Amino acid sequence: MGNRLAELGFVETHDEFRMDVELPGVEPEGVEVTVTNGHLVIRGENRGQHQQRRRGYWAERYYGSFYRAVPLSDAVDQDRVEARFARGLLTIHLPKTKDSRRHTKPIPVRGS
Repeated sequence: MGNRLAELGFVETHDEFRMDVELPGVEPEGVEVTVTNGHLVIRGENRGQHQQRRRGYWAERYYGSFYRAVPLSDAVDQDRVEARFARGLLTIHLPKTKDSRRHTKPIPVRGS
């Protein structure tokens, strides 16, 4: 994996931002999520081993670390951030502050 996240998706709803990070082959204990100095930080490591026997012995070991720091908007309530990890998918919920939800104003888009 080497210092890369497999895939990162970002979605915004009325109440929150949600980040989905694909981390295939990573165990939950190999992932760390923190909020530091206005940034969401995702880091971890992937260790694995694959063994296969064919006409003798063959083994493969791999190791990689990853790190990503994403600046957070003032609209994120940093005290209520939550993360869940299941089946190689890390989902981070970034709730919006009440003030940011109130100040959302849809702007109509008109054709030419």
